[in-house]
Amino acid sequence: MIAKYSRRGLLFLFVSSALAGCSADRNPVTPNEPTPSHWEMSLKMSSISAVEDCESTPGNPGDFRYTLKVSRRDEFDNKITIGTMGPHEMTVGDGSVLGATTEPLRFLMANEPGATFEVEYWLGEYDPGTDFEKHGWHNHTLDRDPDQMWAAGSSWISYNDSDPAERSGLLKFVVWSERDDCKGFANYYVTWKPVYE
Repeated sequence: MIAKYSRRGLLFLFVSSALAGCSADRNPVTPNEPTPSHWEMSLKMSSISAVEDCESTPGNPGDFRYTLKVSRRDEFDNKITIGTMGPHEMTVGDGSVLGATTEPLRFLMANEPGATFEVEYWLGEYDPGTDFEKHGWHNHTLDRDPDQMWAAGSSWISYNDSDPAERSGLLKFVVWSERDDCKGFANYYVTWKPVYE
């Protein structure tokens, strides 16, 4: 009787393991689709919004410059640069929003728990006597919750997941308010597509 119980127990463990294996082969984001091995990422500058540009001469637009750099950490926690966008220049006037026309930066990220890439930024206005620069970074981490995939915390100001073949998020990555006549913000887009091997 004990021997029969043991065989049944082993059979139960085998079936449970097999079912668990099948579950692991499925995409937790889209359960009916296979799990992607990687994500094809794309980073693109979206726009600069100059609520008030810092140009001291009334009516003159501000001369802005930005750089975006993407990095990740290896297994030894060393930072590895994936790619750099810029420096690029844009002329933006008071109260206007200017969309960026530069090509996106593309790279691959493994579909692994905790996969993270960093976007470091430098953005400033470089008019004589009124210049400033903002520098910082955002860490984007893979999240199994569909409405937070690759978010920097919960910071997407808009998110599009209507097409599982390509999702995207928009991040307001920097805000400046140097004084009453010098304030604004800038956005960048991140898109990601599943890659199957």
